[in-house]
Amino acid sequence: MNPRAIGRLLLPVCLVGGLGVAAATAGAYQADDTIDGVTVQGRVKLSGLPTENMPIRIYRDDNYCGETIPSQTVAVEPSTKGLGNAIVSLVGIKRGKRPIPSESPLVLEIESNKCRFLPHVSAAVVGTTLEIRNLDPILHNLHARRDTRFGPTVMNVIQPAGTRSVQKPFTEAGFPDVRCDVHAFMSAFIHIFDHPYFAITDPSGSFGMTKVPPGLYKLHIWHEQSGIQERTINVLPGENVTFEMDIGGQNLAPADMGPVR
Repeated sequence: MNPRAIGRLLLPVCLVGGLGVAAATAGAYQADDTIDGVTVQGRVKLSGLPTENMPIRIYRDDNYCGETIPSQTVAVEPSTKGLGNAIVSLVGIKRGKRPIPSESPLVLEIESNKCRFLPHVSAAVVGTTLEIRNLDPILHNLHARRDTRFGPTVMNVIQPAGTRSVQKPFTEAGFPDVRCDVHAFMSAFIHIFDHPYFAITDPSGSFGMTKVPPGLYKLHIWHEQSGIQERTINVLPGENVTFEMDIGGQNLAPADMGPVR
């Protein structure tokens, strides 16, 4: 999608520090085209009574944003209890498929759109470029902090109305917690991995990871309010893995959660 905003960037981008774990450390992930793998897929479900999203009150620019906006925290499909916007990842995998296709660079887009960051939850691999846009006729900024909303600043992109999009590469793995300082009700979560074995659940709670090498792995399931839950999976040669994972509704209490490792 082409940027709709035009004109010059009126205020500078402030970039401080890195994104957590350096990508070029010893023992880092290595691509190996000779490794054959299988598909790991399944569904993350919310058991018990789902937490209802309450509308978020607007305290600034309500003439444009409205009096409330819908919360994006818990997205549950009623028929399957599938939980959307959960991030599923393998922990500690060191070798496998290529993180980024050599023929096409990867771009992750985040928009300030109708007083919300879209998408609300996203994941990318080191080497992806973040493209930040403000599509609203009011001032926004994308302030990313390390691990939690109280962590040190990673980047702070200030975008008055009518400015161009800004591009920044992800050079390190980590967990930027994204807020708008102008509008405290705006938030987003990004997970940056140094390997390609991760997925975000769709609205039905389903996910899939392809070409997973055989091995015994820890699988992390992260959600904005439940944090990280873990299970062990055994991937055998030539055998796809399918499973369901329940996250209890009683565990969905607001919290600042740390990074996916």
